[in-house]
Amino acid sequence: MDSIIDYSLLSFVYGALDDIVRKNQWDFMQNIANQVNLSWIVIGGLNFILSQNEKQGGNHVTQTYLDKSNDIIDSNSLHSINYIGNTFTWTNRRQGHELILERIDRVVAYLDWQHNFPSAITYHLVPLASDHCLILLATARKDTKTHKPFRVNKMWFRDPSCKEIIAHNWNANIQGSAPFKLTKAIFHTKQILRE
Repeated sequence: MDSIIDYSLLSFVYGALDDIVRKNQWDFMQNIANQVNLSWIVIGGLNFILSQNEKQGGNHVTQTYLDKSNDIIDSNSLHSINYIGNTFTWTNRRQGHELILERIDRVVAYLDWQHNFPSAITYHLVPLASDHCLILLATARKDTKTHKPFRVNKMWFRDPSCKEIIAHNWNANIQGSAPFKLTKAIFHTKQILRE
């Protein structure tokens, strides 16, 4: 049986903060990507956000800034990989009104790479001795038959629909004894939350 080895270009980046240096940095990476002609993945601290909902606190981000940031990604034919975890990957570590949170760390890739790895996912992990979250790119998830225990993720409660999902499924019309109703309510609610 023949095996096909598929190569990819993987770039790790700590993005420049200055607009001119940032443009030079991305032009340099794009030049390399064009020369090697491989599926391209970029991972790291890009140091820019792509939409208003990727920032909380601090000064308002202008549409011009967002357009420039999106142009970098679009002009390089890159697309964000889906993620699991906290939306924000960076914090200024201040409190109250001075707190700023942003999603400036991400994984982006060519569409052909995403088609080769359709189950690829980025995990935003807990920050360790840094103001940035660790990011982990998993290219494949193993489907195992082992039972995985159900765990509640506190982040779910930030989404207003979570409480609605729980209330709707908990109060479903179930016939039977009180213990049977409780067991079924827990089971149905757990299934929906997993989804």
